[in-house]
Amino acid sequence: EVPELTPEIMERLAGYTLVGFHVKDYPVTDELLVPFAGHKNMVNIGVEKGALTDACFPVFAAMPKLRYLLLDGNAGSGLAALQGCKLDLLTLNRTRLDDAGLLQAASIPKLSHIQMDHTAITYEGLLAIAGNNYIKPVAHVQFTQEQMEHFSQLQREKAKKPAQLDEQAAEECRR
Repeated sequence: EVPELTPEIMERLAGYTLVGFHVKDYPVTDELLVPFAGHKNMVNIGVEKGALTDACFPVFAAMPKLRYLLLDGNAGSGLAALQGCKLDLLTLNRTRLDDAGLLQAASIPKLSHIQMDHTAITYEGLLAIAGNNYIKPVAHVQFTQEQMEHFSQLQREKAKKPAQLDEQAAEECRR
């Protein structure tokens, strides 16, 4: 049983030296999370099946130690605000995450795992991030095992191929 989370309670919680905060099946809104913006010690946040939208991402982006972000079942999917974060794990199952959002997630520098079942991501969208050999997408339902194995193979192949130097562009740069 969780008492009603009011802005006052959230202000008090944000004042503590918390390293984690997790709520499931409770309508946590973007506004309720605002007191946590800039929280210096927060490593792990989970708001599953809440009422979050894209407005929550700047709050998470302002947390310098945040590594694990679990947002299953929320409405937000625009991850551009997280580009400077040090996230390692991002769960976005049952969200509006699409191919464009997956590309944004793949450009989060330290992101190694993203869960994305029951989203709008297409197989072509998954293949579009194969150039990032660090990220490990987790999809048990969204894609078949064969598709995930093909993605991993493509990812390995892209990691082996050195970037081709455009000699004409290099010559222009030298000039």
